[in-house]
Amino acid sequence: MLFASLPFASGVVTSKLAVMVSGSGTTLQSFLDLIAAEQLDASIEVVIGSNSTAFALERARKAGIDTHVVRRGDFETQEAFSDAVTAVIDRYGVELILGGLPAALPVPSAPPGRPAASATASPAGSAARCCAPSPVPTRQHRRRQGQGAGAPACQPALAPLSPRTQNAPMTRIEVVVLDFDGVLNTSMVFGEWLAREHAITREQQGHFFDGLFADCNSGDADMLDVLPPFLDQWRWPYTLDAFVEHWFTLDDNLAPDVMDVVDSLREAGIPVVLATNQEQHRAEYIRNHPDLAGRFDHRFFSCDLGVAKPDARYFERVADELGRPASELLFFDDHPGNVDAARSGGWNAEQFTDVDKLTTDLQRYLAQP
Repeated sequence: MLFASLPFASGVVTSKLAVMVSGSGTTLQSFLDLIAAEQLDASIEVVIGSNSTAFALERARKAGIDTHVVRRGDFETQEAFSDAVTAVIDRYGVELILGGLPAALPVPSAPPGRPAASATASPAGSAARCCAPSPVPTRQHRRRQGQGAGAPACQPALAPLSPRTQNAPMTRIEVVVLDFDGVLNTSMVFGEWLAREHAITREQQGHFFDGLFADCNSGDADMLDVLPPFLDQWRWPYTLDAFVEHWFTLDDNLAPDVMDVVDSLREAGIPVVLATNQEQHRAEYIRNHPDLAGRFDHRFFSCDLGVAKPDARYFERVADELGRPASELLFFDDHPGNVDAARSGGWNAEQFTDVDKLTTDLQRYLAQP
């Protein structure tokens, strides 16, 4: 099996959850999306971070969830650290612990009369594993938390494919990772429209998009804060909101044939992940896109990861979040530099040019060993 069935995929109510976090919290956000979409009968009662700078804690606060920070370095012994975590969890009557429990941390004991379980878990369809929840009575305890569009369903094991070809990798591919712009989303026309309709040349546009925009993609700057001076220079005649709305709408051009490939992969039980460089506002637009709801097992945005492609850390963080070695991941991107960077990090990677090459590459890589 690629991964075990998740409790919400089997219809079991997990009720009260605690989530352990240490980084950007993309897994936490996916669970929030599941709950908001009423695809997970549960409530996240508390989020516990291993450091106070983890962005996941901010996600939890925005969703109205209690947060606590328990640092291993604040305790002389592992036992004292474990007791501190246990004390937090016990206060919330938690029945299932999700997320990145440190390997050295014993599973906290359950409160009297209440069984407990833990899992290094990911949302439905991701490549991590999740244990079954504690055998608590089934009861409706749904709380809508977080924001976002729908979420994917749990997938079965990878279906056997044709025999491995000579050029296929030795390690079995477990997850397919796709870029957004230039792969899933084509016909980027906003720049042409600016030049044609408003005489804002490509060179002028580059002053922003080839400069400060990189800080927006990495989450170090807010586009809405740094873009207005450029709009003034370009003599943009409308509001900042109008600029952003035109941009997101004109560059919203999903490729139906590529989306069909995504659906076919998932129907075959192969997890498909979105990994893209985006600033936070367009990331939110994509996250809530109705035609993308439920069609990916995980979504990674550079603004959430704190680093953008082709930085090696981008690929390291995606692999860490997925809980898979790089050798089991297959990445497609239209930019050769991103493909080379992924390969340098041990990933299998191919440049996307068209859907025919995509399907040929997939067949070659996904051949059964």
